[in-house]
Amino acid sequence: MKTYYIESYGCTANQVDGEILSSALERAGYRRVYSPHDAELVLLNTCAVKTKTEEHMISRIRKLPKDKLVVVGCLADVNPDRIRELGVKHIFGPRKYRELSKVLGIEIPSIKTGREYKGSVYHSVFIEEGCLSACTFCATRFARGRTTSFPPESIIKEIEQAVIGGAKEIRLTGQDTGTYGRDIGTSLVELLNNILDRVEGDYRIRVGMMSPEHAIALIDEGYLELFRDERLFTFFHLPVQSGNDRILSLMGRKYTSEEFRELVKKIRKYYPSALIETDVIVGFPGEDWEAFLDTVRLIEELEIDVVNISRFSPRINTPAASFRGQVSSNEKKRRSKIITEVHERVSMKRYSPLLGKEVKVLITEKSRWNRARMQNYRLVMVKGGEIGSFANVKIREVTPRHLVAEPV
Repeated sequence: MKTYYIESYGCTANQVDGEILSSALERAGYRRVYSPHDAELVLLNTCAVKTKTEEHMISRIRKLPKDKLVVVGCLADVNPDRIRELGVKHIFGPRKYRELSKVLGIEIPSIKTGREYKGSVYHSVFIEEGCLSACTFCATRFARGRTTSFPPESIIKEIEQAVIGGAKEIRLTGQDTGTYGRDIGTSLVELLNNILDRVEGDYRIRVGMMSPEHAIALIDEGYLELFRDERLFTFFHLPVQSGNDRILSLMGRKYTSEEFRELVKKIRKYYPSALIETDVIVGFPGEDWEAFLDTVRLIEELEIDVVNISRFSPRINTPAASFRGQVSSNEKKRRSKIITEVHERVSMKRYSPLLGKEVKVLITEKSRWNRARMQNYRLVMVKGGEIGSFANVKIREVTPRHLVAEPV
């Protein structure tokens, strides 16, 4: 029996790609091993979202045996020349599974849904790949392309099988879930309605990241009303990137800071405890001190629950890499620290009232303190409890990034 080794990096979508490749290899008779030196085939599933990430990928390539190495994932499309310079012959981006199938001599599905459920408490489902945006800082779009939505029936069937098998948390993923259906005459609202109508059981759905511009459009289609069903986590990942309109325009984002404010206010009007997660880029070219403060004020004003901070790094072939007004590394580091401190204060203010209160959670992962999720997807560390079960817990401690609780 042939053996293979795989490493996957990056977003949930990339992790799903890795699972698809693993399943295809195992169907073809391969056995997974956990050291590249023990394998006949080595797969490195790469990410290219930041310069720092690319450097880590290059470092890993240097350390892996080139005679049996296949590099896949986003970096394979974003910067293939750099990979070739290291002596790698087989390089395939996320949309080149057909070519990869020929090289490996195995069948890899071209539609990334319908995956077999592996028995975990959570199961990630690819609903679309690519996006409709043209952000000036993003290289990932070169690898993932324009939005390709996967068939609703295939998605629903995969979720149904996972729930029957015991999955409790279903993660709908893609580069921009808000664009789902635009290319096949349907929508995310229609997909979610069909899932909730047809998939029975006590489970929860987490809808993955979507650009604010598409979230704004979905609200007019009845998106928020869907979350009255407790099977949907009241969780909204909406990357604002900047609180300044001039910077948003330079980034190629198709909304204003005021439109983002109104979006968050509408969500919180429906669901006051909804968790809003956002991404911000500090030190984007042309971001002066006042523009940076606009982002700080927005986070503080809207009491954003989770803030993922990235320091701008120029990506190959992107317009922003050659923009004027590049910000120094030390200044980006300083701004990142300031936003972190502001967000931690906001988080403590928002969640301290829960101290001593009882809440219902879904326990999803085993560790020294088990990981669980509230209805709004807030992370709770729980001492004890059964994995895959719903439990009532009492909050004993509040930190900026999670709550600590014990079963009632």
